[in-house]
Amino acid sequence: MAKCGFPLKNDNMLNTVHTIIKKDGRKNPFKNGRPGRKQYNLFLKRNPQLAHRTAENISKGRAIITNESIQKRFATLHECLKQQGVEDILDDPTCILNDDETSYVFCSNTGKVIAPRGYKNVYQIQKGKEKEAITVLLFFSASGEILPSCAVFPFVLPPPDVILSMTEDWFLGKSDSCWMKSDIYFDYMLKG
Repeated sequence: MAKCGFPLKNDNMLNTVHTIIKKDGRKNPFKNGRPGRKQYNLFLKRNPQLAHRTAENISKGRAIITNESIQKRFATLHECLKQQGVEDILDDPTCILNDDETSYVFCSNTGKVIAPRGYKNVYQIQKGKEKEAITVLLFFSASGEILPSCAVFPFVLPPPDVILSMTEDWFLGKSDSCWMKSDIYFDYMLKG
C-alpha cells in the first residue's frame, strides 16, 4: 500500500486486527480488546522488512510525474523557442529561471505510517480539500540570482507582523484556497 501512495498508519493496522478478532470470534487476549503499542512494536520486530516512518504528503497530480514526461516537456519547449527564433536565450543564464512553490500548512497531520524498510521516500496522497496554508513562490536564475518572492495568504490582508517581517520587494497575493493561481502568478510577473 505504501508503494502506491496509501501507507497504513499504525492505528489502521491495530484497528484491523481488532476487527478481525471480533468478527472471527477468537479469544481476545488484548487489553480493552485491541492490540496496543507493545503488540505493534512486536509486529514490526517480526516483520523486519517494515519500518515506522513519517509520510510526506503529495497531490495526485504530482505523484504521476515521470522522467519521460519531463524530458518530453523540455523537448517541446526547445522546439517552440527554435520556431520563434529565440533558442539562444538558453545560452544566457540570467534568462533561465526556475521557480518553486512550497506550501506551509497550518495544521499538518501526516504522522507515522508503516512502510517497507529502506524505502527512501514514503508519500501519502491527500484526499479531499487541502488544509489552510500559506504558499511561497521562490524564483532563481541559472546565474545564481534570487528574484523577489511571492507569498499567497488565505486572508485579504496578512497580520501586520507578517508584513513587517518581509522584505519590500516581496509580492503579496490572496487566494481562498491558499494556492498559487494563474491570476496571482500573472500579477506577480507584471509587478514583481
